[in-house]
Amino acid sequence: MCDKAEFAKLRDRIVEIEKRVIESNATTGEQIKTLFASVKLLYRVTLIGGLILLLAVVYGAIGPHGFNAVANAAKTVEVATP
Repeated sequence: MCDKAEFAKLRDRIVEIEKRVIESNATTGEQIKTLFASVKLLYRVTLIGGLILLLAVVYGAIGPHGFNAVANAAKTVEVATP
């Protein structure tokens, strides 16, 4: 059994532990919010970069020196004679 003084010490220790847990949970919540914002920003940057790369590939395919020029150049065949 414990007396009132020991019980008060145990209660104070439990209260301190509960405060630490609550502070830890609040910190973890803020970290998760920050992580979510960072992932959202990374997604947007990746999406914009992917779109730019896709447009570059499309321009390369249909641009003036792209697929159109290659397809028209392939219609005439030149054979080099030795």
